[in-house]
Amino acid sequence: LWLPEFLSIWETVCNNPDWEQNMINIFSFVAWCNIGYIDWEPWMPKIFTRILKSFSLPVANVHVSSRVQNYSISITATWIVAMMGNGSSCLQYLTDLFTAIKSFYHPSNTGEFQQDLVSFLSKLSQAFVDRLHLERKADSVWHFNPPEHYRLTENDITNFVNCVKECVFISIFNKAHLEEAAKACQFLSMLRPELIVPPLVDLLFSSVNSMTEPHRFTSLVTCLADMARQIVRQTPDFSQGQTYVLPLLMAVLPGIDSNDFKKTAVTFQFLNAILMLVTCVDCSSAIHTRNDLTEVQKSFLFNSNKFISNTIIF
Repeated sequence: LWLPEFLSIWETVCNNPDWEQNMINIFSFVAWCNIGYIDWEPWMPKIFTRILKSFSLPVANVHVSSRVQNYSISITATWIVAMMGNGSSCLQYLTDLFTAIKSFYHPSNTGEFQQDLVSFLSKLSQAFVDRLHLERKADSVWHFNPPEHYRLTENDITNFVNCVKECVFISIFNKAHLEEAAKACQFLSMLRPELIVPPLVDLLFSSVNSMTEPHRFTSLVTCLADMARQIVRQTPDFSQGQTYVLPLLMAVLPGIDSNDFKKTAVTFQFLNAILMLVTCVDCSSAIHTRNDLTEVQKSFLFNSNKFISNTIIF
């Protein structure tokens, strides 16, 4: 009964009062706890317009006054994720939002606004993973029970990852906010590893021997270290991740550089993450004794005899 009135009040106020954040908190909490029971469609354009405005992005050489109070990133991300599902236009509006702000993610566009933009990717991905977990949790939570027809589908997951991943891939090369970008990559890889892992692996292979862009190697290895579980884990939709293990172990060895401590540290971090999840054993003989192996498994087992030589080189 009161929600339309509150939304109308929020719509009429444009001078960014201090209490506006409290209203955003209310809207977000109500949306999260009542997924599928509130029709947000009439308010969708206004919501995303206000969210875009709250980022305080500079236009040309004109910067927005620092007195403008930005919305809480985590609260905003939760609100957006709660409005998705059942053919909602929320995902399309989110795609349009990223199209509008994509250029601001480029590392050359420095400014205070980038912290919020990269954090937005991380919080948005985390909120999506949280919602998916709660919807598919065996023991349902009493305050989280969306209608069956409003729950996230496999197509929703794919569309969300495709919507967010491009800006995430740009953000991982931002030196100041790499940690948040790596978190976003990790969350997206939990959802659709087949859309996240292969592009990053290809980028790493192309940057290993680059002498002019050492930061690319460091950024990519940092992200892949956070996604180690998704790389070595075999799932029906992404079985080729295991075939990357040995090439990656060999590819990152040049990162052990006594003249570059940070590069060496992230290389050891990656090696530790991978080797904590796999056993370095020569299993190539299993190809001749098992007849139920897939082509991917055969390829991985055949190359497992390189573990020993890889260890010696290391």
